[in-house]
Formats: sequence, C-alpha cells, structure tokens
Amino acid sequence: MGERKTIKRVVETDEGILYDLYRFRIMTREQIERLYFRGSKAYTYRKMYILRNSGYIQSKIIMRAKQKGRERTAIYTITDKGIRLLRERGLIDEDIEAKDLRIERQNMEGYLDFNDLYVALKREGYTFLDSRALKKKYQMERGDLCKGAVVTEDGREYLVYIVRAGAKDQTLRRIMKEMNRSYRQMGKRHNLVLFRGLESFDAFRTMYLASDRVFDTVCALPYTYALNVLKRFKTDQEFVKTITKCGKVEPNRERMPEEYKRLFIFHNGEKKYAVNLLMNDLTLMDRLRRDRLDRKAVVFVYEAFADRVREYLTGVQKVEIIEITDKELRLY
Repeated sequence: MGERKTIKRVVETDEGILYDLYRFRIMTREQIERLYFRGSKAYTYRKMYILRNSGYIQSKIIMRAKQKGRERTAIYTITDKGIRLLRERGLIDEDIEAKDLRIERQNMEGYLDFNDLYVALKREGYTFLDSRALKKKYQMERGDLCKGAVVTEDGREYLVYIVRAGAKDQTLRRIMKEMNRSYRQMGKRHNLVLFRGLESFDAFRTMYLASDRVFDTVCALPYTYALNVLKRFKTDQEFVKTITKCGKVEPNRERMPEEYKRLFIFHNGEKKYAVNLLMNDLTLMDRLRRDRLDRKAVVFVYEAFADRVREYLTGVQKVEIIEITDKELRLY
C-alpha cells in the first residue's frame, strides 16, 4: 500500500482554510471550494484529504437542507494541531482548544447559512465578524442567536440573524428581544434578518409592525434577495447612481440629518427626500408612517416589496413610491 499523503510545507492557502475553520467553526466542501479553488471539486477533495491526513482538520458527512430537499454534504472542523499551527504562525493568540469550537448538530444549519453569506460576499468588499468575535467585542450573551456581522465598505456593521423556513413564533419573538438590546460600544445598532422561507418572513414582518418596541434598524430580507442587493448596492454611491434616472441627487448638508433625510432628489420640478428602502428596513418604514414630513419624499423599494410597502403607508401624506426592478437589481 502507498504512503498516505501529508503536507510537506504549509502554504498560504492552507493557512487561509485553517483560519476560516477557526473563525467560522464549520465549513462545507462546497464553501471551501468556492473560496479557494474556483470550482475545482477534485482539487478541493485532494487538498482537504491531505489536510485531514496531516492532522490539521477533521471531517464528517451530514445531511444539509437545500431548496430541492436534503443532500449529503462533507463538513470540516479544525483540530488542536491546526489551532497550534495558527498560533505558531502568529495568526491567532487566543488560548483555545478545538473542543471549544464544537457546534451542536441542531445548530449547524445556522452557522453554515452565515458561511454561505461570507462565501458570497467576501470578494465584494465586505468584511465579516464571526459570532465569537462579535459577542466578545460587545460582551453579548453566549446564547444569543446572532450569527455574526457583515461590515460594508462604508463601515456600517450589520448584526446578522438567519431564520429557517417554518420558524416558530417563539424564535421570532426571541430574535426581536435580542435586537432591542443596546451595547455601550456599539452606537446605532443595525440588524439584518435573513429568511430562508417566505412564511417566516411574512410572520416576522407582521409581528414586528405590531410591536411597540423602538429599534434602530431592522432590515428583514429573503436570503437570496439579500445577496443580490448587497452585491448591487455596496455603498451609498451605487444607490445614488441608480436613482439619478429620476432626477439629480445631492446630499443633505444639514448637521446630522435623520437617516431618511440624508439625500435630496430633484424630481418632477421639486426638491424631495430620496429614501432608500431597498434593504426593507422596517424601522424606517415605521418612521415614514409616524413622522410628519416637512417636504415630499420619494421612497425607492424593490418591486417585489412594493405592494406591502404601499399597503403599510396607505394614507401617509407626501410619500411617493418608485420601484427598482429585478433587472436593475441584477445589473451587476
């Protein structure tokens, strides 16, 4: 029998894979393939096989939920030897063991969903905080459902919650309770709630709009749409470029204007507020209904959400809704 292949020299790609497994605790073969090997399934299997033979990682097979049902998926975790390598190379300084990074089987889907977000957006200019780093930064409770944070090029930090299809009301209420917590070092809290099922999306939206709690930002989006809008509108500049079809846009130069008053648009001969509702910010939508606007506002929404927004803002004066089409969203 031939000798089992092991790593002779650890290269940058090996370090990257191990560091991602350390940060995100668990990753699938498909996620690692997309991040490091540009779709080469055979090379990914070979690399992970050698890393495992070398004692740096462990692997096993799980059944993961997909759109067309459940399928077998290889998942990987880092070992104590892998952690020691990262520490020896100065990539981490935390005194931790592999057992401290283990995830219970029932919680794996949520972590893998967050990793899908990381894989899709890593090359788009976004940075990420894993759940442990985020909770340590703000001294959050260990059992919080927040899966981590995605940070835009502009520096806006979104705390990410991911809701599976068929989520129970008690789970949705727990998320709302967590989103309402404030932390001294955080400043304004931006919550991003992503939904794998439309029933859960509608249930959460109904629950939120019926609540009397006051939140900073609650962006509630179907998971696939969230990926598209985050890729298309990475900064305010991309939004401005898109809406200039409707008129000239300029910033509001008043000192610290409210969120929905930050931009003006010259539309149909009038100077109006240009309101970005493409992230489906339920808090912003609620503000538009409650506040008395001192001038007209043009609210830009994704076409699939337009009817819901119109219904909620029925009777609100000085608000006009303009839809951003699926074609404009995917113009990327």
